[in-house]
Amino acid sequence: MESFAELDAARLDEYLAYLGDSGVSYGSRQHSVAEVRRLWSYRDLVPPRLAMPGAPPWDDAPARELLGARSDVQPINRTPRIGDATLVPLLAWAIRFVEEISTDIRPNFSEFRRTLVGGREYRQAGLRLYEAERHQKLTQVLEHLRAAGLGLPGRVLADGSHEIRWAHLARLTGTLGATHAKYDRSVIEASGLQIDDNAYLTPAAP
Repeated sequence: MESFAELDAARLDEYLAYLGDSGVSYGSRQHSVAEVRRLWSYRDLVPPRLAMPGAPPWDDAPARELLGARSDVQPINRTPRIGDATLVPLLAWAIRFVEEISTDIRPNFSEFRRTLVGGREYRQAGLRLYEAERHQKLTQVLEHLRAAGLGLPGRVLADGSHEIRWAHLARLTGTLGATHAKYDRSVIEASGLQIDDNAYLTPAAP
């Protein structure tokens, strides 16, 4: 054979027979059939010697019909069963985790997500709170902190003074980090809340 133009139906069937006798996996045979069809699809782009005839290989018959049913599929799950000595303790701990341990994890994780979503990098583009809405939300958060026995989220500087963590306060109110520092200092000072040594997770504000 001097060119792929000579790949008629008989030669393609010979190639299928060769694949069947080659001992390669079913997946490899499927891949080989697909590559023949890929080469045929490029027949108008490749040099003439590599151009296959105009008719689709094997008349576009599905590969599963050309190759027959798979014989390497295991119909039964042969994974060894986990022994009771392992499975019973695992199940007991799974139940305990859901019924006991998770009672602390779930609310704290919900609070973590709520504060995280309030950060600049997690906010929806273009979302802003107008002044009245911002003041209302800030007032609610300040009252909530007071009810929880907490002060303003803060940190201790090297000289021992305290500084408000504006970014964390903004997460609690759903605004941007510097907004309260620029526009709402009077509202915060009027609350009378002290600045805490750190920023604490609190139960979600109503």
